[in-house]
This record gives sequence, C-alpha cells and structure tokens, in this order.
Amino acid sequence: MPIELPQMSNTCTVPVPNQPDDPPSVHDFGRAIRFGHDLVLGHLQGKVPETDLLSGSTYTTRMSLGAAERQQEQPAGVSEPPPWFTNAMRDLKNELIDEIRTAKHELKADIQILDHEVQKYGRVVTAVRSFSSVIASQKTGLTTSFYPQLHNQSSVAGDGGEVAGEL
Repeated sequence: MPIELPQMSNTCTVPVPNQPDDPPSVHDFGRAIRFGHDLVLGHLQGKVPETDLLSGSTYTTRMSLGAAERQQEQPAGVSEPPPWFTNAMRDLKNELIDEIRTAKHELKADIQILDHEVQKYGRVVTAVRSFSSVIASQKTGLTTSFYPQLHNQSSVAGDGGEVAGEL
C-alpha cells in the first residue's frame, strides 16, 4: 500500500517530495527525512505553520515505518530493526516537537523584548529631538533677554554689535 503524501497548507514554503515508490526506496526515505528537516527549519524561521510541521512529521514517521516493514520482509539473513525502533521514532518526534515549541516561545519572547527596547529608544530619540528644538528656538530669546544692553547697543550705536551677534 503506497504511503500518502502530506496535505500541506497554501502558506507552507517547503515543497512536498514526489510520491514515493511502493514499497519506498532508500531515496524516497532520504527525501522524506530531508523534507522533515526542511519543515523544522522553516517552522523555526516562521515560514511553516505548526500544522504543516506536524503533518510533515507524520509523513516522515510513516516513511520510517515503511522502511522498517520493508526490512522485515527481507530474507532471514538480513538484520531487522530492533523492536524499540517505532517507539524510539515516536519519542524522538515528540521531543523535537517540544523543542520546537520551546524555541518558538523563546523567539517570541526575544522579539517582544527587542520591540520594547526599540520603542523605548524611539521615545528617547523623540525627547532629545524635542529638547534640541526647544533649545534652538530659545537661543535667540536667551541672548536678547539676558543681555538686553548688548542687544540695544548693537541696534543703536553699532558698538558691541559683533559681540551680541556672536552670543
């Protein structure tokens, strides 16, 4: 019985491998492993939704089980996978899913921290710009209000005009 390809969402950026042979070949098995690997990386980058990751992991597991069944059908002289193989693969899949979820939560927390820092520095930059513009607009007013005699002299007599103008 052929192994069905996973049904992926339209947002999944990882291409689904070609339909495997029946029984799956070594190349089919390798493509399934690569597909699962690409799904994990895509999910960590935010390009593959969790539902697609789980669907792809199920497909990869079926391919692994298909490879194990194929080995069991071979002649007696060929070594078979150990009985714990299926459980180990399932446990490994569950561990990977847990690690991916943890990494996803950590990335979201890091993004929130960075977003907060960007907003904080944005407010600081806005305050500095506002303060600078207030200082610049009051520069002329400070000169004439604190030194009115210099301002009046430069406008009346021409003496000290250069000094008042430099302040």
